[in-house]
Formats: sequence, C-alpha cells, structure tokens
Amino acid sequence: MLSKYQSLSNLNKAWQTSYTALEQIELPKHMDTFVTTGQHLNSTYGLDILDWYHQSLMKHGDRLITAAQRGFSKAFKNIDLGYKVPSIHWLMAAPSHLARAAELSAGVISAEFRSKLNNKGVGHGYKAAIGLAAKHSTTERQVILHFTCLEMSDNPVSPSFSLAKTLVSWVGKEAKGKVSR
Repeated sequence: MLSKYQSLSNLNKAWQTSYTALEQIELPKHMDTFVTTGQHLNSTYGLDILDWYHQSLMKHGDRLITAAQRGFSKAFKNIDLGYKVPSIHWLMAAPSHLARAAELSAGVISAEFRSKLNNKGVGHGYKAAIGLAAKHSTTERQVILHFTCLEMSDNPVSPSFSLAKTLVSWVGKEAKGKVSR
C-alpha cells in the first residue's frame, strides 16, 4: 500500500484513517461482516485489500511456474506444466454487493474489475489468472490451465447462487482467446 500511495499520509486520506505507523495496517478482523455489509466494495480500503490479495496470488503463481520451468529444465524439459485455478462459483448470482464475493475474497478475480466483472473484455475477472498460461507457454513446453467444476450446472438460487456452468464457459472462452491471439 505504501508503494501505491507513496506515504502514510496519502494512504490515510484515501482510506479515511489515521494510522501513525505502517505496522497498524492489517486485514479486516471480521471478514464475514466486512463482506456482508458491502465494505469490501464500498470503501477504498476494501478495494485495495482485495486487489492486493489478487495481485499477490498472481505474482505467486508466476513465481511458481517460473520455478517449475527452471526445475524441470533438464531431464524433463519436454514435459508440459500445469496449474489449477479453482472454480469459486458460489455467490456469483447473489444479490447486490454479495455477487461474486466468494471469488473476490478468494483472490481469483480482482476488485479492479468490479464494474466489469460480467464483461468478456476482462475475462469476467479471470484475465490475469488465465494469462499465466499464455505468458509461460513456449513452443517447447505448454503451460496448461486446469479448471474445476466442468461437470456442474448453474443453480442461481439461494443458498448457493451458483453459476458454475456459466463460469466454466467464461473461463473457456477467455482461455481460447489467449491461445488464438
């Protein structure tokens, strides 16, 4: 956050806080209340925390794929590598601020796209996660995205508000677009 805001003073202005030390910055103590009240999407702090978590996971995935490529560069240089992105399909069809809250809090999509989460132009929020395969694939070695819930149907009613089949379709279309680009 210091990198984004350049100073604690600027962060305090953006978050409407009065921190006196960086060590005071922490994740929400009661994440369930944080999400159910909509603070995760209706505060700069919430959006920043969700984006930081998503970016951290994408950087972690990038580092792991890079390490696997190095680790398997000799005897196993011709094997393909894979990574798994979980299908966090519940709450996708939930009302208002709870819609897609499970995906956001799991870090698989970024709150940066909150106004475009149902927009295919940003892969419905999965562009970065899918992009890892395209970034690391070469003519010698493919990096393959594994995605779960291929067998599931949509169930957009309470309590699950699941759009599993829709999500698989979105991810498949974004992945196909990455391959054909």
